[in-house]
Amino acid sequence: MSVNKQVGIKTGDVTSFKTFTDFYEAFIKQWTYLIETSIQIVGEFEKYLGFINPSSLYSATIVRSLEQGKDAYQSGVKFNNSAELCCGFAGAVDAVMAVKELIFEKKETTLGELKKALDCNWEGYETLRGKAKNCRHKYGNGDVEADIYAGNMARYFAMKVANRPNSRGGVYKPTMNSAMQFVWQGEKTGATPDGRKKGEEISKNASPAIGADKNGATALILSALKLQPTMYTESFCVDVMLHPSAVQGDDGLTVMKGLLDVYLKNGGMSLQFNVFNADTLREAQKNPDKYRNLQVRVCGWNVLWNNLSEKEQNAYILRAENISD
Repeated sequence: MSVNKQVGIKTGDVTSFKTFTDFYEAFIKQWTYLIETSIQIVGEFEKYLGFINPSSLYSATIVRSLEQGKDAYQSGVKFNNSAELCCGFAGAVDAVMAVKELIFEKKETTLGELKKALDCNWEGYETLRGKAKNCRHKYGNGDVEADIYAGNMARYFAMKVANRPNSRGGVYKPTMNSAMQFVWQGEKTGATPDGRKKGEEISKNASPAIGADKNGATALILSALKLQPTMYTESFCVDVMLHPSAVQGDDGLTVMKGLLDVYLKNGGMSLQFNVFNADTLREAQKNPDKYRNLQVRVCGWNVLWNNLSEKEQNAYILRAENISD
């Protein structure tokens, strides 16, 4: 729904930015404003969380909550912390890198033309969109330049959020876990410089944008480690999709164990594996009765394939099409 109101702050006419540094500084200012505004809004409604959205059943399982007669989400537990979600992270990195490459390095277009393309949802700008989607530097590929920016951005978010007091006697903790926000926020987000169209899902968790990771699971894990997962003290999730042939037999188990060992020994927190191929998912979409038990990993939990919307299923199919055996 359009409210005809500027959500962010005014950082100047985008066409006035002469250097990538100018653009990047404006991006960081906008991001900072959104972080601060989010914390401010949450701080206001969390004062009344236990009254607006009480959790009686959960509270009944907490001794401290029962002793004090308070809702578990309203000072009924010892640690009343709040999580600040970092959603669409990889898409933001890829968008920044696309602007850097296409406008300030290769001079393929201008910020003014890119703005027009985004306002038109890339309609009429298919060639430029193709270039945006195929930029060299994408998060999730072990790419040095993309990982430098991704690491800096991840640290910035975590340091802005971590241990700030909330309104319930606890603190804020940063989390790289999108829950279902990657779908819901995507529906409300316009086209972005990385080639994503309006309404499409944004990137989820600490995972690459759909189709952006082309160098395999090892490169993806190495990129994720550059974000310093231990700074995300609430949670840090990375989704890894593997073709069934890659994990078959004893050799396949060795591969999966190797990925886990490298990730965890270097400060990783959570890997979420989905092992299937695109053909199976397309078949399950056409014949749901035959695949009533098929589950996919979302964001820390499993969901039955048949419980996903067609749009959500198509997103998994697209991801599966981008892996190879």
